[in-house]
Amino acid sequence: MRNRSYLGTDFEVWKSGESWFWFVPDRGRARGAIGAAVGELDAVREACATIDEMRAERGAGRRSRSASCDSALIDWAASLASLERYLARLCPATA
Repeated sequence: MRNRSYLGTDFEVWKSGESWFWFVPDRGRARGAIGAAVGELDAVREACATIDEMRAERGAGRRSRSASCDSALIDWAASLASLERYLARLCPATA
């Protein structure tokens, strides 16, 4: 088994029979990814691509949390506008 690192994430690559296998743990979560490849170089490439995907997911998670905050603000503004229209119908301004 060979330990490697890519973008600060450690992963393992090993050979069993005619196949090469790789394992990438997902730090901070109780999960990971494992795969098989024809050669060592392919296993390393696939592991690195998986790390890229995991990093993108984490980044998307951060963006979606901030986006949900933004949508909450938009919903709040829409609710206030609706309330304003309702109150305007109940209590029309006298000129």
